[in-house]
Amino acid sequence: MSNKVVIIGIDGATFNIITPMIEKGKLPNLARIMKEGTYGELESTVPPITPAAWTSFLTGKYPDKHGVFNFYHHFFNPASANELKVVNSSSIKARAMWNILEQYGKKMVFLNVPITYPTPKVDGIIISGLLTPPDRSDYIYPPEWKETIDELVGGYRLDTNPADNPRTRQANFKEGISELFDIEEKRKTITKYLLKEYPWDFFMVVFSITDKMSHNFWNQFENRDDASDLISRAYILSDRILGEILEDIDRKTSVIIMSDHGFGSVRGLFFTNRWLLDNGYLSPLRVNLNNFLKLYRMEYQLLSLSRVLRRVGLSRLDGIIQSDLMDKWFSMPVFRRRATASVVDWSRTRAYGANYGIYINRKGREPYGIVEGERDYELLRGEIIQRLSQLKDPETGEAVLDYAVRREDMFSGPYKDEAPDIVFMVRNMSYMINNRYLFKKALTLIPKKGNHRMEGIFMARGENIRKGYRLKGSRIVDILPTALYMLDLPIPDDLDGAVLNECIHDEYYLNNPPNYNKTSEMEGQFYEDLLTRGEKDEIRSLLSNLGYLD
Repeated sequence: MSNKVVIIGIDGATFNIITPMIEKGKLPNLARIMKEGTYGELESTVPPITPAAWTSFLTGKYPDKHGVFNFYHHFFNPASANELKVVNSSSIKARAMWNILEQYGKKMVFLNVPITYPTPKVDGIIISGLLTPPDRSDYIYPPEWKETIDELVGGYRLDTNPADNPRTRQANFKEGISELFDIEEKRKTITKYLLKEYPWDFFMVVFSITDKMSHNFWNQFENRDDASDLISRAYILSDRILGEILEDIDRKTSVIIMSDHGFGSVRGLFFTNRWLLDNGYLSPLRVNLNNFLKLYRMEYQLLSLSRVLRRVGLSRLDGIIQSDLMDKWFSMPVFRRRATASVVDWSRTRAYGANYGIYINRKGREPYGIVEGERDYELLRGEIIQRLSQLKDPETGEAVLDYAVRREDMFSGPYKDEAPDIVFMVRNMSYMINNRYLFKKALTLIPKKGNHRMEGIFMARGENIRKGYRLKGSRIVDILPTALYMLDLPIPDDLDGAVLNECIHDEYYLNNPPNYNKTSEMEGQFYEDLLTRGEKDEIRSLLSNLGYLD
């Protein structure tokens, strides 16, 4: 169909923002793509979170077939929850896009795609994205390209530093926002350079400013507060960058524009473990002299003065003294909340929340398991599912969950056992699931910020792509087989996704049907825990700032 394919990711983009902005004439390049090609909503994964969604895009398979369900691996040891094992590219237990392209001798570029660290050794260039350990220098492959990239943009910097987040830089708010936008400009410069100077067959870049602004300022956006234009600015920037990139792509090249999920408003928080406690499935530690502070969710920690000032609402004072000086020379002891795992009595707990679901504390699987036998396991799952289905919003009376099911009713792949025993989805993702804290009201109706939605975006333009056609039913797992079809490459027959043939002209598709080849599952890979304790803390802080943890 085409000798080349370009995929441009606009992280977290949603038609709920794109459509009204196009109607106001603010996104001319996205409007042009929709007019000249095919467009429609793109269904994400369950749950619609970054690691699961982008890995499903890269493999054409759902999480039960590639093994990445969340930001962290779940090793059935809830008592050591603070020993986070962050996912990385070695966590992917299925053929990824780069494996298939490499098999057929295609040269490739991946720029800022999440879950690409450690960088795979391919015939091409990979500059890794989200979840690259902070302060690492080996995020570019081949490494000899690092000097070229740095010289090109005056020093390329991954945006994995929690200090980049505007919510943690209130004293230098404008500077923090400016740096985030500047990072995207540098990515554009690198993209345009490599498009022209590197002999690629497949090219992919992800721009993430839309996701960052949506996580941080969705509530202000809906209320039209002072920060409301930051989300609009992020979309306008992405649209302009798209236009500049398209200038360097000929019409024979197929172009796909996509997001890994959409966005919408949050109605409140659902504290899974508090709900389990209220319903008698989880028990806290009993009070004694040894665990008094632990039970009352406190622990001793040294915090820098700059962080203390932000926490107590005196962030303006942060600007009087340079933050780096305060971090280095001024610190003070504080007590903070402990996470759920630290205050749970596992000898009396039958179920606990983790990974956007509920695990049964099974004997022989968890180190402190107490639920014995298949019969008790199934009875307990059925009972919890029934009670979850009765959970109502106290104000509207509507069900809080869209569904709650046994994991085997949702997943069937070789890694289904890594999924929670009970998988549930909050209604339209309008409640944020929080598993970390126990001493909270189970359902807290406090509109807080934006949250992911199942509906991302899909657009495609090319010689044999329908024009002005609205596509329905596309899924994130369909992008890989569709891109392979556009490259005229064989498609593995074990994918969950399928070629999006409706976006292709009928005559061309009938004369050029997809070519499938027989494949077998990859052998299981061994996860590499690449991070130091300090790097894990930085990743945790980053994810918290982005809205994934609380």
